[in-house]
Amino acid sequence: MPATALRRRARNPQIVARTQLVPLAAAREVVDEASRWLGVTLPLRYAIRLASHAHLIYANSRSFRRALAHPGDAARDRLYVFLRHWLAARLHVERPALFARLPHGYATGTPPPDVASTSALPLRPPATAHGFAADHFALTQFL
Repeated sequence: MPATALRRRARNPQIVARTQLVPLAAAREVVDEASRWLGVTLPLRYAIRLASHAHLIYANSRSFRRALAHPGDAARDRLYVFLRHWLAARLHVERPALFARLPHGYATGTPPPDVASTSALPLRPPATAHGFAADHFALTQFL
């Protein structure tokens, strides 16, 4: 690696060194979680892209670094929220049929319920022309 690349890497904050979080392991777990929920095997490239995105955002975003700078499990839980959100966005673009099958709230980082206890849960409504479900559906769920 050239000396300039080493200096640049040393300047950019590294997520593993500062937080002890391993984005690839977390991304693999999030992808596996979604795979179990959807009943299909999502490729490993999704986990690799999510982990790469986490490294990039951590190096370039002060607010993301602050979000992960919490003691205990809070930092890990926040990383999982971001990874779920990014995975939902990736599925929305690349595989809309799978995105439509995700549980409501997954795109905002909410973990899916256990697969065994999902029979009574409402499914995500079909996407509108704007790409996401209408706000009306979300509001009617709580009325």
